[in-house]
Amino acid sequence: MDTHTHTQTQTQTFHFVNGSSPSSLSPDHILPQDKRPNLNQTPLLSLVPVIDMMEELRASVVHRISKACEEYGFFQIINHGVPGELCDTMLALLAAFF
Repeated sequence: MDTHTHTQTQTQTFHFVNGSSPSSLSPDHILPQDKRPNLNQTPLLSLVPVIDMMEELRASVVHRISKACEEYGFFQIINHGVPGELCDTMLALLAAFF
């Protein structure tokens, strides 16, 4: 006789920083409180890597992006050629979304 064990996944409500909760997440996708980053100890934004796309050595740009991803998880790119107005619109949409 073949028996199968089914595990029922529980969900809990996830709250965004602004207090909204548009979705539910499985506990498997929520870090335990003791493993979450302490935002009071997060480095200042001035320490976020800034990568200049006008650097002449392409290998250097690629290396700096890779290092920023590994060490910070994000970075800022300057001199990328995207119009400022488009960047401002995108940032406004991001702020509205989150």
